[in-house]
Amino acid sequence: MEDADFCNNRISNYLENHMMIDAQIIQNYDCTIDVQAITQTALSEAQEKAGDIFTATKLTWIEETNVYAKKTEDYYSFKKNGIRNIRVENIRESKLKSLEKEEKQSDAELLLKRNIIPKLELYQMAFVEFI
Repeated sequence: MEDADFCNNRISNYLENHMMIDAQIIQNYDCTIDVQAITQTALSEAQEKAGDIFTATKLTWIEETNVYAKKTEDYYSFKKNGIRNIRVENIRESKLKSLEKEEKQSDAELLLKRNIIPKLELYQMAFVEFI
């Protein structure tokens, strides 16, 4: 329920204010509620929601990396055009070689960024077990 930078105690407050104080044990009670089915349904819903959150975050991450890739491509294209205008051939070739090496390194970093899974923050979690 707590993260280093975030604290949310709504679940604790709810449980504190709605606790059953008057409880008793009933001998030979036969529970007619299918607890396993409810548990399985809740788990399925939680997994689906987690998948939706991950997919949305991953798509946002991919969009951001695509925008960054386009800006990087434009930057190197602009820089290449500037270097091609250099009149001295050996300086031009040297700078183009250096720029090509820098561009390959940038492409490798971008590929690594695309494959990294974004960090998902934990906002709130509770596990309650009624026995």
